[in-house]
Amino acid sequence: MVIINENNNKNLGYLKELDVFFKLVDWNGLQILDIGCGNGELPIALSSRGGNVIGIESDPIQAKKNSNHDIINVQFLYGSGHEIPFENNSFDSVVFSKSLHHVPVELMDKSIFEAIRVLRNNGFLFVLEPDVNGTFFELIRPFHDETYVRNQAIIALNNVANNYFKNLQEFYFTSQYSFKDFETFVNKMSSTTFNNISKESINNEKVNQIFKKGHHKDGYYFENRMIVRIYKNKKYDG
Repeated sequence: MVIINENNNKNLGYLKELDVFFKLVDWNGLQILDIGCGNGELPIALSSRGGNVIGIESDPIQAKKNSNHDIINVQFLYGSGHEIPFENNSFDSVVFSKSLHHVPVELMDKSIFEAIRVLRNNGFLFVLEPDVNGTFFELIRPFHDETYVRNQAIIALNNVANNYFKNLQEFYFTSQYSFKDFETFVNKMSSTTFNNISKESINNEKVNQIFKKGHHKDGYYFENRMIVRIYKNKKYDG
């Protein structure tokens, strides 16, 4: 396992969310578990960098869609983070990419413990979580307020992961989101079953007014601060 960035530059500036994975880690040859893999974009990207990836998704509709992929070095499964169907010490890396805050709050601690259990002793836990700061967060807040669950995800990491690893690196970066128009935004936000957001909850005057604040000459632009934590060197075996 090779962590590329060992410096103290915590603010990585503006990055695409996939790019932060490649900037910080060399994934080649690693056995990787992506918990809450969504539409499978990340497992596919990591496999293109030489990783052997298993993505698990708890939404049955999305998990069924993922099973239609036929990609070398990628396997998709239906499953949940609090009951990972693998033996102890199975993976070089376990990833939560914008998924820990989607875990029911009462199961967050257990899901992190499960991630630690299946992680090899010299492996690392990679967590990407959206912060509660940014114009994009303010845009979605009226219909998809994640303030509580995002904060609880960080609390769970502090309570569990911070005590079960010897080393922690934390980084920040800013993710940008662009949309052609309000209709495009509504369709994008309501297109995933794992978020369960209806068009009716978005398509209203309040959200439209906030959306208009993001207007620039060639579209609508929003930002959100993102938090990355890389935990290394488990304190306890198994």
